[in-house]
Amino acid sequence: MGIIDHGKLLLEARLDDVRANFRRVRATGENLEFSPHGDVLSMKTEGRLTEYVVKSNSDAFEAQLRSQGAEVLDASSMNLTEVFLEVVAKGEANVRVEILA
Repeated sequence: MGIIDHGKLLLEARLDDVRANFRRVRATGENLEFSPHGDVLSMKTEGRLTEYVVKSNSDAFEAQLRSQGAEVLDASSMNLTEVFLEVVAKGEANVRVEILA
């Protein structure tokens, strides 16, 4: 599959790989550090809760969070619309995603 935004190819991967690798990781902790990590697409913090979107290696990323004293609450898979919105960095809920076979 591919994700194209304004004529620019942002992601090209096998559909099974996208479904298997993209994860939303939620963790709690004080002063969690965030250094640019190639596998993290976004980070959102509300109080003690921090939510990350990780495009691969979520197990390694979760281990890194735990080493900082974080409690990882969950790591859930994402649907294709959520992946699309994260990749193009838009928050529009009415974006239509079509899968062409």
